[in-house]
Amino acid sequence: MRFEVIQAVEKEPKIGTRKLAETFKCGRTQIQLILKNKDHIKDLYFSNVNSNRAQCQKRTRKSEYADINEALLEWYQLAISRNIFPDGTILTEKAIQIAERLGFDNFTASSGWLTRWKARNSIKQRIISGESGDVRSDTVESWFERIPCVVEGYEPRDIWNCDETGLFWRALPDKGLAVKNQECKGGKESKLRITALFFVNALGESESPPIVIWKSENPRCFKGIDKSKLPVWYYAQKKSWMNSEILHDILIETITSQEISFAAYGQCRVSSTKCC
Repeated sequence: MRFEVIQAVEKEPKIGTRKLAETFKCGRTQIQLILKNKDHIKDLYFSNVNSNRAQCQKRTRKSEYADINEALLEWYQLAISRNIFPDGTILTEKAIQIAERLGFDNFTASSGWLTRWKARNSIKQRIISGESGDVRSDTVESWFERIPCVVEGYEPRDIWNCDETGLFWRALPDKGLAVKNQECKGGKESKLRITALFFVNALGESESPPIVIWKSENPRCFKGIDKSKLPVWYYAQKKSWMNSEILHDILIETITSQEISFAAYGQCRVSSTKCC
């Protein structure tokens, strides 16, 4: 603030101490002391500025393994451009391969070196989730142009889309509450799952119930129950997966039997006779 007061006076020499006190929210006595010692204050200010500038201009020391670091970074950037996110083990192994190729016999990819390399390049561990990285942007753009041709002649209520999801119904949460300093160890994660498939048309309507796929044709819990009266369409597959036979049955036998004309983006167009 002291240097700012001096700058204000030099910019406007006729400004009074009362005005300065109101502007910088301080007492008139403090303003008078600043102006009295303005030469000393300016010397201190410029000496600090020059010192900071000199520190910023210090020569940065080049790492002994700068070539390895740069080559590994180029490889890492190429990998993530293909939606591949290497972990620490892969990075250290790749760094050793690069060092051997460049002739660095004494290089050791230690945990300390890897920590410094990640910090230098702002790389942190992240959880990989979702499937959006599996879709290329140019593919999406091309379908924006093709969709109007695919669905030409269909009413919005007859343009349908479907998607499936897996429900790991015996999996436990990966987070929970525990007493402070108590270790939290989980057991083997259950892989039991059911697959669910949902249909919706371009109007946001769904005229068919969800499709559920489980590995058993007649589960014990269905004993005495008419499966045709369930609120879902039930199918069986030994791995609880959607396959072409089940999808064909859903599209041809079920949907066409309800006299629903059908167009699926990027998968097939259904008439009363064939799916292609």
